[in-house]
Amino acid sequence: MTCLSDHIQCILGQQCSPTSSIKYKYYNQNFKDCRILSFNDSVKIRSCWDGFLKSHILDLIAVACHYSNQFQNANDYIDVHCQNTDAIQSINYLSTLTRNSLIDKFADTWLEPSAESGEIKWVEMYYLWKSFIISECKFPIMPVHIKDLKSILATKINYNQVSDLYSKVTSAKLTYVKTFQQFWEETISEGLDEFEISELWSLYLNWMRLKDTKVSRINEEKMHFLIEHFAGSPITSKYVTNIKCNLWDKQSEINDIINQLKVDYNFCQEEDIAIVKLYRDYCTKILETPLKRTVSKKYFEKYISKIIPSEYIKDNRLLRQYWSEF
Repeated sequence: MTCLSDHIQCILGQQCSPTSSIKYKYYNQNFKDCRILSFNDSVKIRSCWDGFLKSHILDLIAVACHYSNQFQNANDYIDVHCQNTDAIQSINYLSTLTRNSLIDKFADTWLEPSAESGEIKWVEMYYLWKSFIISECKFPIMPVHIKDLKSILATKINYNQVSDLYSKVTSAKLTYVKTFQQFWEETISEGLDEFEISELWSLYLNWMRLKDTKVSRINEEKMHFLIEHFAGSPITSKYVTNIKCNLWDKQSEINDIINQLKVDYNFCQEEDIAIVKLYRDYCTKILETPLKRTVSKKYFEKYISKIIPSEYIKDNRLLRQYWSEF
């Protein structure tokens, strides 16, 4: 939307503010006044649409003015003229609800009454709520403030403030959450390493196979969501940082293989070695290990720069002297 606004202002001037009614943050707005604009995943890839906007900006302005004159405003078009029922439902969905009706829908569809032993911790309840809002409602925001959600739920379900949990309630959608929490508690701790979400996901699936866990498998996207909510570990782009995993000590493996390669290179290598060759040789050696898991080239290069003194690295090559002197 910002890019669209920039292109339009290049034509019509800075005084034009075509996206001023679009809000990027939400805080306690009246549901009745809210409309939702949905995008598919290609919006994340700028090259998919940036060139199109730039090439067709005059067409977009002309068509927008035409429809504005014809239908007066977007609300009138949606309410009176639009024939696409899916679009109408998606855009107006939040405006047809209230906080209480939305929470009622969540409780009715995602929660189940349970015997005395059934309980859901608040952190788990809030995870269920976020999953409900994102996956079922398709909302880009959390439409109910966390304190309001907690207090309204407490009027509908037994809530223990001391233990911060809801009792006599359960959810079938929590089964895989419990399994993930067990995996994280057993295998992950604070450390100086980093893992890609995809690596943790692969380790998790393998851990489940070894445990013979009878739980539906989760995808990589859901793994990201679980880590973000429960683990409290920093996530930068696709990396979880400041952790270590007892299922895979990446750094020790690299150290062991570098020591093996040091011996090999010292006997037969006559020239400086490109980092890319070192990585290829590491990949070959790793196939001899039980796990056969390779780190990414980016991770490998980053770690190599930490363990090998900078004076031995030049133009992405390891100098010959390293193998004989260090």
